[in-house]
Amino acid sequence: MSESEVISLIYAEFLKVLGGSAVLLAALSAFLGKIWINRIANKESQQREQRIAEVRSKLEQQNSELNARLDASIQRSVFVDKLQFEHEYSVYKQAWEALYELRKATLHLRPMMDWIVVGETDEERMTNRINAFVDPFNTYRDIIEKNKPFYAEAVYAAMYDVLDKCHAERIDYEYRERPRKEYFEEARKNHQEIVESIDAACQAIRNRVSEVRVV
Repeated sequence: MSESEVISLIYAEFLKVLGGSAVLLAALSAFLGKIWINRIANKESQQREQRIAEVRSKLEQQNSELNARLDASIQRSVFVDKLQFEHEYSVYKQAWEALYELRKATLHLRPMMDWIVVGETDEERMTNRINAFVDPFNTYRDIIEKNKPFYAEAVYAAMYDVLDKCHAERIDYEYRERPRKEYFEEARKNHQEIVESIDAACQAIRNRVSEVRVV
């Protein structure tokens, strides 16, 4: 038998004993009413405390996760001197400007939509395009090699990969002893790899800049 059923039974027995006295019935009703009100209040209080405890636990868990992320971010950060970072940043700026020119010169060796200058022989066209490639290539190479000790190793690796792929495209451009279709399919593949490599170098620079904390 439940607690509410027991109380109801006691209440019924009181009614029989008291014979329906209005004053006593009113007093008994008030007494039992207070019991029910207190029980309801206690139950709501317990539920409220439980909800508060759940919310507090959830907030503590979220706070712990945020602190862990913050600690991880700080651990990944690299603290460098302001002067050192300014020099490093200038290297990235110079290298990226040179890379922009190298990209144009490299993709111009075997453009997807080629054109022919009237009166220009195949050998003359090749010589002119290679000459236009040499200066941007050398400029970019000198920047990343001469400054190699002064910037992030991961950035150097990414930028050197671009240099390597551009050099390979120049070699492939000069070697024409294969079917024309194969020659230009190779050009398309090389172009895609060069662009992807440049994007990777760009991301490597961004990652380095974002992790540095100047002190």
